[in-house]
Amino acid sequence: MKKIILIAMFISSLFAAGENLPDAKILSTTECNGINLKVNFKTDSNQIERESLSRIQDFADYMNSSTDKNAEIAGYTDSRGPADYNLALSKRRAKAVYNQLIEDGVDASRLTHAGYGEADPVASNATKKGQRANRRIEAKLY
Repeated sequence: MKKIILIAMFISSLFAAGENLPDAKILSTTECNGINLKVNFKTDSNQIERESLSRIQDFADYMNSSTDKNAEIAGYTDSRGPADYNLALSKRRAKAVYNQLIEDGVDASRLTHAGYGEADPVASNATKKGQRANRRIEAKLY
């Protein structure tokens, strides 16, 4: 129950500044440890788009105020393209967010990063909307 409250408080604060709360998605209700950070990248790149920097900063602020928490930054892709390429892209994107969090003041010892490519889709890859949902960066708290 403590994890659920903590995640709910974080999501509320993250989206309080005008973001649409229904877009927030807890990806694991059992563990409550996967938060989609809604980070966007340039096409076929690990360059973080400008509008995503404030969401990363919000998560950095949360991490800096919750010093008992650690996080894995996990990257995922849709299933278009070769699986090995998607795996490498997801790793580069997760590392880019990891680096941005460190730049935003989070102690590197509290973060890890990993790419999972096409694994664990949250929607069907048969539609553009589903593909967009599967291209994501999650913060898995522990």
